Amino acid sequence: MARDCVALMRTLGYECFAVAGHDRGAYVAIRTALDHPQAVTALVVMDAVPIGEALGRCNAKFATGWWHWFFLGQTSKPAEHECPAARRGTRHAIHPWVSHLRCARTGPHVW
Repeated sequence: MARDCVALMRTLGYECFAVAGHDRGAYVAIRTALDHPQAVTALVVMDAVPIGEALGRCNAKFATGWWHWFFLGQTSKPAEHECPAARRGTRHAIHPWVSHLRCARTGPHVW
């Protein structure tokens, strides 16, 4: 994602730019600054837990309660299969958390 952000900014005509990120977006901002220091002039990180600290404290209780958090690091993208299932009315069978899930909207007819 960091590479994509830099490519986008260059396409928009910016060789150097400031980066700000919140929560998990902060990880993208940090990665962008680390991987592309010549492009990033300033970095703002808001409300982000150091990832090493979070993973170091991860245990079975955390993984069970925050199972959806682990979708972020999976390349097979299982979350994309959960969103359509939620639209078909199976959201409560998956987990109560999914009942609040809102997938990317494609038009007014989706939700």
